[in-house]
Amino acid sequence: MKIVTCFNQTISVCKQNSFEIKMRSFVKIKEQTDASLHLVKDPGLYGYALLTAFTAIGYGAASYSQDSYFWQTVYLTFGVFMGLACMEDYEECVFNKTNKDIRLTKQTIWDRILSIISNKPASVVVFNIEDVTGVHVKEETVTYFGKGYQVVLFMNSGIDVGVTDSFIFGKESSEHTKLAEKIKEFLNLYQPPENLSDDSSSDTGEDGFEHITDEVIEEELKEDQQ
Repeated sequence: MKIVTCFNQTISVCKQNSFEIKMRSFVKIKEQTDASLHLVKDPGLYGYALLTAFTAIGYGAASYSQDSYFWQTVYLTFGVFMGLACMEDYEECVFNKTNKDIRLTKQTIWDRILSIISNKPASVVVFNIEDVTGVHVKEETVTYFGKGYQVVLFMNSGIDVGVTDSFIFGKESSEHTKLAEKIKEFLNLYQPPENLSDDSSSDTGEDGFEHITDEVIEEELKEDQQ
């Protein structure tokens, strides 16, 4: 009964703090070159704080309990498990101009542990970098928690692709706007089409040629009438 009651309490605490955990995490630029832009989002301080808190609770329950060693091990394991369950996911977004692709990677803490033990590669979603037509910041309002923001890529197929899988709460929109501007700058989305000036000049030349040709024809007709 003690374990069931403790489980219900920890689940409710984890749900209440799920948004608060996200408030402390934000996308960071891990590496930037002329050909690559690597963005990462790791679990925030709240995630590690909850992991430490639940582990301490489990350790305290095991230390001061007069139960058998089996139940003491269960208390400690349960505390560590609940702390890990409340942590955010590891996310990466890599823009590569050389390969002309965008790679989105998402790993839970369990996936990260299994990848270390079994060398299992993380699942990756790949998009064509040339399909990106714009970058903007999407906003979402949640009652009692305020506004959350997400940097989103516009694709020419009509879909939106988030740089992160979820909205991030607790950060000002200016932080996300700076990230969106950085991505626009890297993808050269500010530059006008290269062939615009060439097309306009060629059209002007053709119009001028046709105009001169019409004048010559009119003069020839007048000479014939005379």
